[in-house]
Amino acid sequence: MTELPMEPTTSLPPVYWYGLPHGYMPLDLDPPIEKLTALVNDILALPEETRGEAERVLRLYAGVVTALNFHDVQGCAIGVHPDDECGFAQSVLTFSTVSASGVNATLALADLAVAAAQEPDKDAASGASVRHGLPRCRDSQHCRAG
Repeated sequence: MTELPMEPTTSLPPVYWYGLPHGYMPLDLDPPIEKLTALVNDILALPEETRGEAERVLRLYAGVVTALNFHDVQGCAIGVHPDDECGFAQSVLTFSTVSASGVNATLALADLAVAAAQEPDKDAASGASVRHGLPRCRDSQHCRAG
């Protein structure tokens, strides 16, 4: 059997992007039940004064994951970036599946772009109006983890 070389033949970086940008952490959209059970047990073991806050965060996570899965989101990442106003800004990066008509990918993409330009607040997948982005932090005491 012939062996193929496993070393890269060039040191040039690929021309396409294939990873998360700096500052983003992936959000697990399909967490295993064992992981969720362990998380709930960890929250229940917290002191009572911090347990309520942790429970609210877990409920927020469950609601966000449910909503993203409902909208056919294939991947999601939460970003935290430097901001001159109060230390950091937040962002969300999502990848979704959207139905498109036709067999020509270029024409289908152009059709989606035209639709988005005509109605920028309309969600292409569901037809519902959407609000983009997360609110920015205005109070520096609430911006930083404490």
